[in-house]
Amino acid sequence: IVDGKNNDHILNKYIAGSEGLGWSWYDTYKNGSFAWCGAFAAFCYGPALKSSVRSRTMASCYRMYRDWRNTVRCHNGQDLKVGDIVTVFNSTDPDKRAATPQGNHIVLVKELPKNGEFETYEGNAKGYGPEGNWREGVSTRKRQISTIAHVYRLLQEDFNGY
Repeated sequence: IVDGKNNDHILNKYIAGSEGLGWSWYDTYKNGSFAWCGAFAAFCYGPALKSSVRSRTMASCYRMYRDWRNTVRCHNGQDLKVGDIVTVFNSTDPDKRAATPQGNHIVLVKELPKNGEFETYEGNAKGYGPEGNWREGVSTRKRQISTIAHVYRLLQEDFNGY
């Protein structure tokens, strides 16, 4: 759902399109068939980011955790920068967090923290649309710093031309 409507053609662009994950083998999106938050983040970086990074790593919290947690891409949650890729927890329960150390949802940092919150760009989530209405799909919202699982910052070598 994008802009409160089923816009599968847009979601297919995020998932299968060359400017998103580039998963050309992925069948047509059907509502609820794919957690597309990572595909949206990949699409936001687009072709400037190497297709191998978008396709292999950005599709899920687990893949980011697997590929980036022990690299210089992984940063402290207190050191956010605009454009950082952040995985967040959707629960405050310590047992649930321990069961999913990679986080549950992928967001991009839009604005730096103020009063313990940072503003995000998100796909496949509830938040505010361009007109300020609460909706599901592509949106912005504020998240508590305490919800951060991991912060990932792309390196120059992750981009084309380097």
